[in-house]
Amino acid sequence: MNEIERIKQRLRTLSLRLQDIAEMEARDAPGGGLAAQGILDPERQRIIEETDALLDRWEALLNAPRP
Repeated sequence: MNEIERIKQRLRTLSLRLQDIAEMEARDAPGGGLAAQGILDPERQRIIEETDALLDRWEALLNAPRP
């Protein structure tokens, strides 16, 4: 698997985790549970930062000079 494919796979994994977090928050919202109170915010922020870095790397690979 090349680097771009690894990036795509990791982005898919991160996207699924963000969906999980959103679902947990939605389930907890009516009762004011921990997810709804923001306990998962640090993980969400880490995922967003990792996603940004992966997209920057992907862009760099696509714009790299070709031999």
